[in-house]
Amino acid sequence: MGILFFCNVDSEGKIIESISGERIVPQKQYDYFFYITGKDYETFLQDLPNYRVINSELVLES
Repeated sequence: MGILFFCNVDSEGKIIESISGERIVPQKQYDYFFYITGKDYETFLQDLPNYRVINSELVLES
């Protein structure tokens, strides 16, 4: 099963607010939604500080 990821970002694309999980329902509106596959949840959370939203795409920066 994939990971549901909802987030808001700042003007540089850095994630400033988010919720994520395999089965979640957000309680408010977020600017972006992504469905993450190919990663387990723990790995995704570890990598989360390295993600940015660029041109409406979730990008993992090294």
